[in-house]
Amino acid sequence: MPYIFIFFILLLPIDFAQAKQESLPSHNITIEGQKHISTDALYHALGVETKSIFAFWKKDTPKINDKLLPTLKESLQNFYESEGFYDATFHIVKTNTTVDIHIKENKPIRVSDIHKVNDYPIASLIELKKGDIFKAQKFIDTKNAIIEALLDEGYCSYDLDTKAYVDLVKHQANLKYRLKKGGICSFGKTNISGLKTIDEKVILSRVRAKEGERFNPKKVKETYTDIYQLNSFDSVQINVNRKFYNEVPVDITLEEVKDAYHLEVGAGYDTYIGPRVHASIVKKNAWGNAKEAKLKLSW
Repeated sequence: MPYIFIFFILLLPIDFAQAKQESLPSHNITIEGQKHISTDALYHALGVETKSIFAFWKKDTPKINDKLLPTLKESLQNFYESEGFYDATFHIVKTNTTVDIHIKENKPIRVSDIHKVNDYPIASLIELKKGDIFKAQKFIDTKNAIIEALLDEGYCSYDLDTKAYVDLVKHQANLKYRLKKGGICSFGKTNISGLKTIDEKVILSRVRAKEGERFNPKKVKETYTDIYQLNSFDSVQINVNRKFYNEVPVDITLEEVKDAYHLEVGAGYDTYIGPRVHASIVKKNAWGNAKEAKLKLSW
């Protein structure tokens, strides 16, 4: 049995010539004093450049672009407030080549009370618990998780109100959630636009969000995937934002392919035959109705 060996040259972004290129003006940066926030998280928030894992021969010297220096303190303050530290202070010392930051985080805002009025179970979806440091993103994530859970069960007419009352003096945050799940929604009529050479029946056969069935975003995603896999469209858009008395129409907007041809070329080596080359050309939507023509050559 012949053994086939295929060799690939992987071009990683470790261009050795990069060292010779001129880099943007920057300062070496050091950060110290923080207790709750990791240095890596601060580097990411401030846009600090660190050594790439591929540049193993380089010394790890964190640098910050000079263009970011004028707003450095503001960026630190905004980030720390989003992490629940509204009283954090920053001592920044700049020289011609370095920036040294000393952070004093001080007392954070903590969740003191969580009040819920709801007719749908949400306790397991609430990320922040009593005593936790109040992080705005976790509060936002909880709202999104509640909405996602409601939609997954077909509740698209929900009434959700979430509020966070922050007391900067007492360093406390009170969270309030009010939810009425509303009625169960169903998919309405499917409306298709943009077709030129493909019959509407071809698209309808790929629609998983059937009229009359319970609304579920997963069915919309499946519909998108199945239509896109026809490989006959440059653009596939599905809109389920309209609603009429708990009925959600499915609006599909399509743009048929303009560049119908796709070329693939590959190479390999067979221990008995020697070098091998293959090529294939595909024409998408070759004769309309999302059909595909393919020609494959090898030598």
